[in-house]
Amino acid sequence: NFLCDNWVQFKNKADTETLFRAEPNGAFEAYYDGTKKFETTSAGGTLTGTWTGAGKILQIVESSDTNRVSTTASTWQDTNLTTQITTSASANRIQIIFTGDIQASSSTTIAITVYASNDSGSNWTNLGDANTGLVTQMGVGGEESISASVNYHPNHTGSIDFKVRFKRAAGSGDTYFPANDGKNANKLIVMEYVS
Repeated sequence: NFLCDNWVQFKNKADTETLFRAEPNGAFEAYYDGTKKFETTSAGGTLTGTWTGAGKILQIVESSDTNRVSTTASTWQDTNLTTQITTSASANRIQIIFTGDIQASSSTTIAITVYASNDSGSNWTNLGDANTGLVTQMGVGGEESISASVNYHPNHTGSIDFKVRFKRAAGSGDTYFPANDGKNANKLIVMEYVS
């Protein structure tokens, strides 16, 4: 065991390059040739540079929202559930997972999808079916759990924005996203990985 109250830092013999550093209850940093390439944070971690591997997850971004939005529209409506990821290579792929609660009257079907934009929101692409999105659910009048997942190959290096949208796909009643304002959070998880 090696006990300390401050940073632990390992350097090369000449004391000219940091190899790695660690802080109690804090970050761990790994260096290559004196340049930081990996750092843990309270939210997860940060990778710097190009990382390669077979089926390796490079980064995960998660967002959540409890602010309720409702609609009776049969066109796609924005929710407050958005996130952004910055891809490190155009060959990398993205896995998008949505999970949460919705509410629709018993005669109404709700559809949920995820849109993506790699040009700061000027143009958005529906990652699901144009009519039914990624998932549809017939309402029962109460709170219901719903989830969807999609793989996406943006062929883009840089920032990509994501947003969850929903609509009334059939019927005439109200739809709510999430089901209860301020209660259970709906979540959007975006992972960049090397296939």
